[in-house]
Amino acid sequence: AEVMLVPSAFTVPTGRAHWELLLRTRAVETQCFVMAAAQVGQHNEKRVSWGHALIVDPWGVVLADAGGFDDGFDDLDQRDLDDRKEIHERQEQLDRVDPVALGASSCSASEEAAAAPIFPPPFEPKLAPKIAVARLDLERLREVREKMPILNQRRKDLFSVEERGAEN
Repeated sequence: AEVMLVPSAFTVPTGRAHWELLLRTRAVETQCFVMAAAQVGQHNEKRVSWGHALIVDPWGVVLADAGGFDDGFDDLDQRDLDDRKEIHERQEQLDRVDPVALGASSCSASEEAAAAPIFPPPFEPKLAPKIAVARLDLERLREVREKMPILNQRRKDLFSVEERGAEN
């Protein structure tokens, strides 16, 4: 494998203590890029997720971090509340526009998509999804595997690798 995908919903205490450490360890021990999606924010009064979607290279270097709970997700100030109110008011105005009244007899699929809500309610600026992006350098992967050939050094008397076909 060259890339491992990891979903998560770590709580704030365990995420703060272990999330990055575990992902960097997985990247180094498997010599793969690790791309980890992560839920963030308050789910209910008892559950808060850490966030910090990460992309890590095979040497354990964090290439991208989408941020998380500690980046201000827990402190909505008055400006945030005002922004949300303004966005909802603009959306309500857009929702009241009748395309037929404007002279359009029918809308194409692309026009309907363009008229769809820009920010579907409830939109919360600080909780908006973030995307972590990084270039995965496969040459770097090759270099790491060449400098540290862990598959060649495994104890075949203790561990075996079995390949299973599609029929299993």
